[in-house]
Amino acid sequence: MLKVQEFLEIPALSGKSVSEQDFSDSWDQMGEQSRALYSKTQRHGGGSKTKKAPLDFDFHKRNLTEAELDDLKARTLELINPEEREILARYLD
Repeated sequence: MLKVQEFLEIPALSGKSVSEQDFSDSWDQMGEQSRALYSKTQRHGGGSKTKKAPLDFDFHKRNLTEAELDDLKARTLELINPEEREILARYLD
């Protein structure tokens, strides 16, 4: 996320630069808090699906039909501009 922030030229909220390690630690902590919240609020559905594998989001697609995935891709393409399409092309093809 630090690389994304730098790429987008978003200044630090505090006005001070943050070390890559501090940023990473903060991001990891936010992820843990988020997954803990999912475990609580989504316990009826099995809780957080990313707790054991934080970077695996394939479970979001597992319950969608091919038609639903195609519709999602089409609607996404309608909402984004050509520059964004170029960035996202590998995910939408």
